[in-house]
Amino acid sequence: MTINKIWRISSLTPDDLLEFLKSRKGRLPGEPPAESTLRHWLCLFEQMWRNRGEYIASLNFDPAPFHSEVVVKCKPLAFKRFKAIPEKAALALIHDALNWLENEAEFIYRTISRYWKISHEVGLSRRQRGKRVRPLFDELRGDQEFTKIWKKLGKNLRAHEALSRAVSHTMAAVMILLLFTVGMRNRELCRLDVNCVRTKISEDGSIVQYLSGIAAKKGGALREWAISEPLSEGVRFIEKMFSSIRQSENSRPLFVNGAPLRLKRGTLRFVPTNLPNRIRQFANAPYRQWQPKIQRLHPHACRKTFAVFVTKRDKSALEPLAWQFGHAYSEFTDGVYVGSDIELTEMLAEADQEELVRALECLLSSDHLAGKAGVALIERRAELIGASKFKGKNAIKALVGKLIAQGVVIAPCDWGYCVYSKSHSACDGTDSGPNPLLRAPDVCARCSNFAVTTEYRRWWDERAKRDHAFLKNSSLPEQTVSLVTKRLSVTMKVLRGLQTGATSHAALDGGQSDERSE
Repeated sequence: MTINKIWRISSLTPDDLLEFLKSRKGRLPGEPPAESTLRHWLCLFEQMWRNRGEYIASLNFDPAPFHSEVVVKCKPLAFKRFKAIPEKAALALIHDALNWLENEAEFIYRTISRYWKISHEVGLSRRQRGKRVRPLFDELRGDQEFTKIWKKLGKNLRAHEALSRAVSHTMAAVMILLLFTVGMRNRELCRLDVNCVRTKISEDGSIVQYLSGIAAKKGGALREWAISEPLSEGVRFIEKMFSSIRQSENSRPLFVNGAPLRLKRGTLRFVPTNLPNRIRQFANAPYRQWQPKIQRLHPHACRKTFAVFVTKRDKSALEPLAWQFGHAYSEFTDGVYVGSDIELTEMLAEADQEELVRALECLLSSDHLAGKAGVALIERRAELIGASKFKGKNAIKALVGKLIAQGVVIAPCDWGYCVYSKSHSACDGTDSGPNPLLRAPDVCARCSNFAVTTEYRRWWDERAKRDHAFLKNSSLPEQTVSLVTKRLSVTMKVLRGLQTGATSHAALDGGQSDERSE
C-alpha cells in the first residue's frame, strides 16, 4: 500500500486489491502463489469488510464478488498432492548420498574443522579472520582431493563457496537417507539432537540400532525409529562434524542452520522450511545431471516413497507401516501414502515411456516431415548429430535419450504429432498437454508444435479427396465453398511439406488415384 502511496484502507479499490494479490509470489523463484495463499488473503479482506463498523477508515467494498476474477488474473498454482518418487530415481539418489558420505565426507570434515579452528578464535576482527583463513584456501586450490570435489559441485564456484556447499551436501546426504529409508517427517528430522543413536539387544540376542527423537503431531511424545548401520554412521558423522560449534549444554541440535562458513558457537537448530531446498541442492548437483530427474522432491514425497518401498516388497507390512506413521487406520496409509495399485501405476508409466520413445524415434528417423515442429526437428537433428551420421540407430537412440532427459512431451493424434510446448500452443493447452476441446487439424496445422510424418499421409490424402469431391457440388452456398476451400488449402500445404508420392499427387489432380503411376 505504501509503495503506491495508499495510506488508508478506505482508499483501497478493487483494482488495488487485484494488483496486490497479483504481486504475491510462490515458494520458488518466478512461481505464482498457491490457491491457499490467495484464499488466505481474500478471507482476511472479507473479515475486514464484515467488521468495517469496528475500526476507522474501513474497507469500502465487498471482496467476495471478485473471487473468480482473482483466479483468472492471478493464475494460482492448484493444490497437488505429493506423489511417491519413481523407484529408479529414488534409488539413484540414495546411492549417490551413500557414495558422497563414503568418499568425500571425511576430507570435508577435516577441512571444515581446520577452518573453524582458525576462524573462531575469540577477539579476531573480520579482516584478521580473513588473513588467517586465506592460506588455507590457497592450500586447498592445489589439493587434488579438494579439486575433485570442487569440479563435482560446479566449475564457477570460488574456493570458499565450494567448501561451504560441500558441507551442505554432506548434511543433505544424511537427510536424504533419513527421509527415504526411515520415513521421518521433516519436523521430526530437524528436532533430532546429538546422541540420538541408541542401541539395544533384541529378543534373539542381536544388537539393534535406532534413533530416539520427538514425534510430530503427538504433543512432544518421544518415539524411536529403527535404522541400519550406514545410516547410524552418517548420523554420528554429522555429530562429529558440528561438535566444535555446538553449545556444551542445553539445546544441542543434530542439524544446524545457516551458511557453514558463517556458523558460530551455539548455533540454531535447522529450520524445517529450509529442508526441501537443501535436499534439492544435492539432487540437482552438476555431477548428478545424468541421473533420473525428480520433478517434485519434497520431504513428504520421500515419506511416501518409503511407504511404497515397504509395501511393494512385503504387502503384509502395511499394518506395521501404518503404526510407524501414526495412522489410526491402515486403509488411510494404503490409499493416501501407498496408492491403490503400485504395479498398475508402474505399468502405465512404462507404457507411456515406451510410447514416447516410439514417437520420438519415428519423428527423428523420418526423411519427410511437415509442420513447423517437423522443420525444427530436422534442424535440431542435424545440429546435434550431423546429417552424415544420423542414419545410425545408436545415434537416434542417443538423441531420443537427450530429448527425454530435457523433458520433451509428445502428444500423438489421428493426424500427426504434437511436440508440446505450452508457450507455443495454438489450442491454449495447459501445463500437462494440449487442450482436447480446441485441438483440431486446422488448429494444429498452424501451430508451432505440430509435426507430421509419412505414416499420417493417408489421413491427409483422404481428407483432401473428400473435400475435393465435396466442392464438385455446384449447388453449395458461397460461404460453405469458402470454408471448405480454406480447409483444403491447409491440407495441401501439409501434403506438400511431406513431399508425398503418387496417392497425394492424385489428390492434387482431382481426387482420383492414378493406377499407372503405381
